[in-house]
Amino acid sequence: MANLRERLHSARDWGVAIEELEREVEQIADARERSEVLYELGALSEEVFPERERALAIYQRAWRMFPDNIKALVRAREVYHELGRLEMVAKLGQLELKVASGDEAAELAAMVGEALLDCRAKDQAVAMLQQALAANPDSLRVKDALAAASYDPQGWQDIVDTLSAQAQDADSTTAARILLRAARITHLETPQADGYEELLSSALSNDPQSDNANFLYESLLAQQERWDDLEKHQNSRGYAAVDDAARARLYQRFALEWVQRFGDRERGARFFIKALRAAAENGESGIKTTVAAFTLIEEVQGAKSDW
Repeated sequence: MANLRERLHSARDWGVAIEELEREVEQIADARERSEVLYELGALSEEVFPERERALAIYQRAWRMFPDNIKALVRAREVYHELGRLEMVAKLGQLELKVASGDEAAELAAMVGEALLDCRAKDQAVAMLQQALAANPDSLRVKDALAAASYDPQGWQDIVDTLSAQAQDADSTTAARILLRAARITHLETPQADGYEELLSSALSNDPQSDNANFLYESLLAQQERWDDLEKHQNSRGYAAVDDAARARLYQRFALEWVQRFGDRERGARFFIKALRAAAENGESGIKTTVAAFTLIEEVQGAKSDW
């Protein structure tokens, strides 16, 4: 096939162009080659569309067409993680585990175990985390997650109180770990309790960029439809990033979440604007969705004649 990027970027309607290219892929006789072309098409779809459904469908189709093309499955799992879809992260991660080995398998088992834990699938999480710990006995991350999943339900409140007290005398890094463990236990028992939000807030005050604590906190705010609080939290998280490159990637991630996970295109456009501004400060920002960003910004701002 001709260069996909050139054909897509010269098209007047990218949606129609993607559909045409997908049909052309069916004419490729070799399954491996068909899968590789689809993978490339999925990556291009991510670049030009702020929505991720099309790219996810293409990646999963590429993998089903030729299961040895693991990178298509890996990228689909990464996109789901960016969108906060942990149930799909766990599902695809378990598929990857079937062919993984060594350190890769240990890391995957830990990731799947944590995803299951934060989805409140405790029993499944325990089995996966035990597998991860057997492969990497020194991992504090896995030990913490396993402890949060294998507590005594009869005395869970006493455990949480004890952990909260321990965190007061610990350094910031240790306190964040302890408080996340307490928050996870509370999440499994009473996710709507006031104490759950307090534990997450305390964990984040000690480690503002904790992926696990941030996911749980943002999920809580979304469930309560506290959209202004969620936007404010993400703005603060971006401001606290270590450099412009990290800030640009965070803002890009938030933009995609607002579009796909929370269904708010206007807030998504605002975060894309922040991502582009941060990327302009550092040419190595890793932003690969510039076209998608401008597509959404044009749609949202253009509708208000705000250019």
